[in-house]
Amino acid sequence: MFFKSGLMEAWGRGIANIFDECEKYGLPTPEFKVGHKIVTLVIRFKNSITPHRKGDDPVNDPVNDPVNGPVKGVLKDILEIIKNNPGIQKPAIAAHIGKSEATAKRNLKQLVERNLIEYKGSDKTGGYYLKE
Repeated sequence: MFFKSGLMEAWGRGIANIFDECEKYGLPTPEFKVGHKIVTLVIRFKNSITPHRKGDDPVNDPVNDPVNGPVKGVLKDILEIIKNNPGIQKPAIAAHIGKSEATAKRNLKQLVERNLIEYKGSDKTGGYYLKE
């Protein structure tokens, strides 16, 4: 159906390979679930592949939770922007998040105080970088 409709470039063996690999590793046969506008291939694993939930990882939680827990919403967006655009300046960050420069400045200050980002360079030509 996908090949005839032009959504697939060529005939393949991807699904067949998945079935073969599941059989090879003793996993249950994958199932197709057909919905109103979607077809899903369900692959059941022996062990859960769900990431740890908060409180489930005694080794990493004490380190990760203080950093990742409070960084949400706009702060998280700004971190991602800086990660993808090292040296970016405040006006560009404000434009990316769709907020005023004052709002960007307030959020940037919080990230600097949390020691997650730093400002490098002069007032006119410098920019924000993730803390190394």
